Amino acid sequence: MAEGMPMHLLARGEVTRDQDGGHVPWCWIPGAGSAPDCNARFRPPRCGRGPRAAVERVLRDERAVLAYAVPQELALSTQPWARRSTLQEIELGIPLEACEPLTGDVSSRAARAIVGDAVPLCFRVGSVSFRFVSETRVRG
Repeated sequence: MAEGMPMHLLARGEVTRDQDGGHVPWCWIPGAGSAPDCNARFRPPRCGRGPRAAVERVLRDERAVLAYAVPQELALSTQPWARRSTLQEIELGIPLEACEPLTGDVSSRAARAIVGDAVPLCFRVGSVSFRFVSETRVRG
């Protein structure tokens, strides 16, 4: 384990895949833990693309959004008790072609507190190899 890598604890969490056309029910119940809540039911879009009008107002198209969001390379956490921040370099190695668009209904008090009633951008990646590369501590 790396110091400062945030880990959320759930009271209960479940992600399954129904046999009825690929629906993916998703449920996170945080309980007393620090995890966000989420209740969703995703499905593949009927025409190959999900409703992206809200996203496309900000970036050119769905691929531009994925190119911006998917290649995560850094995680940042703070340790106020030690008066420092920690920067972790990570590699996910997700090719954009591996991102399958999904549509669905998402309900989350935690997300609503951050983004209001914004339309969620949903996609699925079959597998991810998370690689922790380095950790740098910064005093301040």
